[in-house]
Amino acid sequence: MNSREENLFLLVYIEKHIIEGNDHIGRMRRLIADGEHLRSDMTEAKDLLRHFMSTQAHRQAQRKRVLRELRLSSLNPDILQNLR
Repeated sequence: MNSREENLFLLVYIEKHIIEGNDHIGRMRRLIADGEHLRSDMTEAKDLLRHFMSTQAHRQAQRKRVLRELRLSSLNPDILQNLR
């Protein structure tokens, strides 16, 4: 598998996890809202939500890097030499 194929595979993997992460974050927000409505202590849930959101930000940054590499890999190799 060449570098471009590896990056495409990685991009699919990252996208899958971003979608799953968005689902987790949405569910966690609803649980927190419900818990707060019931006047429950949601401190741990909020900490977990912050962790989920941090993880999601890392995934999105990784996706951005992979997309950039894919765009660069589609350029003419002579152009790439000038960028280095």
